[in-house]
Amino acid sequence: MLKRSIAGIFIVGITVGFLALRLVDVRLFNIFVLGLAVISAIEMVKAYNDGISKADKVLIILYPCLIFPLATFFPQIIVRISVLYLIFALIVSVLLEPQKSLDSLTKTALGIFYPSVPLLALIMINYMGEISWFLLILAFTTTSLTDVMAYLVGSALKGKKLCPEISPNKTVSGAIGGLLGGVVGSFATYYILKALSVAVFTASGFTTVIFLILSGIMFSITTQAGDLFESWLKRRLGIKDMGNLIPGHGGMLDRID
Repeated sequence: MLKRSIAGIFIVGITVGFLALRLVDVRLFNIFVLGLAVISAIEMVKAYNDGISKADKVLIILYPCLIFPLATFFPQIIVRISVLYLIFALIVSVLLEPQKSLDSLTKTALGIFYPSVPLLALIMINYMGEISWFLLILAFTTTSLTDVMAYLVGSALKGKKLCPEISPNKTVSGAIGGLLGGVVGSFATYYILKALSVAVFTASGFTTVIFLILSGIMFSITTQAGDLFESWLKRRLGIKDMGNLIPGHGGMLDRID
């Protein structure tokens, strides 16, 4: 637990440091995200072990190396470029191995998108003008508070299991606590940044409240769904963690999930 706590503080410090680099140049933040994406893609490849070919492994790692730099210069069309890359990668995969199974192709597609798309979203947010600060910090605070509140409430109240066949320790009470944490994080981010004169979402009072509630719920559901999906994936792959980069936390993907 001590290792996990120290590593968690270190992760927060690194994230805050690189967010601060946006004050110098937004592209520095992009470089940071690119590094996370490459590490995550490598972890995905290692987790697959011999489940996919070497060519597919190269295609998975190549995706962030090519797409993320392009996202810096062409953020408006990066979704289309990503889809084109996926189509290209699957065609190449089939040409190199004509007898490839559908399961293998699915693994390749998942390996390309799963480690990188959430991080690619951060780069896209990075180019949304003055409101970028608000949206980036909102993403980090709501997901972090979801994780913390789900753990605290679930540990205290326990009760009915959420998905025992996927993640035996998660409870319905913890999931509800996570939703509450997401909403609290959303409101706290908005009012703290507004007090600091940082550009935030602007609308009528009622619309702002609805936006903050819905965004907190959305981030919380996405966070918890991502956690459950990775738990399911690790069970399918027969591994405990996606990596061992972060003491007490597993790999980079175990934090990005």
